[in-house]
Amino acid sequence: MTGRPGSRWRGTCRSSGTRTAPAPRRPAQPAILVVGGVHDPATPLAWARGLAADVDGSVLRKRLDDGHTGC
Repeated sequence: MTGRPGSRWRGTCRSSGTRTAPAPRRPAQPAILVVGGVHDPATPLAWARGLAADVDGSVLRKRLDDGHTGC
């Protein structure tokens, strides 16, 4: 006997009679990391902020290094 997919029902293993836990739930999609440089003249931080606002579930991280690549 099985439970519905996604239910919290715990079934009994037919071979050993032990109880089994449901499979862990995974997010529908992975989080998107948007990185923006505070002092980046090529791709301004405002662009990173805008992208992060447009992408659901994204996370914005600000780099404090100078330049485009932080070198």
